[in-house]
Amino acid sequence: MQPRRPSDTHGSTDMGNVTTVMPGIHPFLSITEGLVPGHSIAFTEAARTPLALETMHLAAKALAMTGLDALTDSVLLKRAKEVHAGRAA
Repeated sequence: MQPRRPSDTHGSTDMGNVTTVMPGIHPFLSITEGLVPGHSIAFTEAARTPLALETMHLAAKALAMTGLDALTDSVLLKRAKEVHAGRAA
């Protein structure tokens, strides 16, 4: 994972609508060893590789475990809701 640079641009998702009412995350994970532009032929080819499948499994597991943590840790869920509502830093 790389920090987002001010020059980075990304498209939009409907996720913005959801995150106005509840916390959400939108992780980006690399499916290549180097830089490949999204929505490109190179990205299409990379999406067919074993590395892409391994990365997808890792991402799915991380998202599922994050959800499980939020559902089973009341302190974490409370903090996420507070941060989302702007009541905590």
